[in-house]
Amino acid sequence: MIELLIVVAIISILAVVVVVVLNPAEVLRLARDSNRHQHLFIINRALRLQQVDQADAYLGNPMTVYVSLHDVNSDCSSHPSLPALPMGWSYQCSTESNYRNDDGTGWVPVDFALTSFQPLFSTLPIDPINDPVTGNYYTYVTSGSDWEINGVLTSDRYQVDMANDGGDDDAVMEVGTNLNLVP
Repeated sequence: MIELLIVVAIISILAVVVVVVLNPAEVLRLARDSNRHQHLFIINRALRLQQVDQADAYLGNPMTVYVSLHDVNSDCSSHPSLPALPMGWSYQCSTESNYRNDDGTGWVPVDFALTSFQPLFSTLPIDPINDPVTGNYYTYVTSGSDWEINGVLTSDRYQVDMANDGGDDDAVMEVGTNLNLVP
């Protein structure tokens, strides 16, 4: 009986050590951030290819922040937790039925179907959490010829990447051709 208690105690101690060392919450954050990182760069690559393939491609309206959230209102007004925008700027959301579309009706207003090559994705990527309250969603802003795509990375591993991405916000992962477009 004492031997059994000793074995149970050793297994319990090992389990605690494994949980402390591995930090499962950080592992989950890292997995989500890996997806976010890949999403942001694949959207950026698709936009670059679109711009090369279709030099006059419509990239969206300037002074509009396109958000990966769906909403019944195109101005995202059902999401009061979105940050206030400067005068003249507006939010743009798509409906639940089309916000993942890659045909220009989704949250990124670019028709990727117009390209002469195979699209990089069949549906627009969204943040793994995609929730305005937590701040976990993607944004897209364009000047008409340049763009910036943003997402928040939450794991310790990606904090340095966000600070060194060349953009003007160290708390956000920024990719695109002009990393100073987001207000």
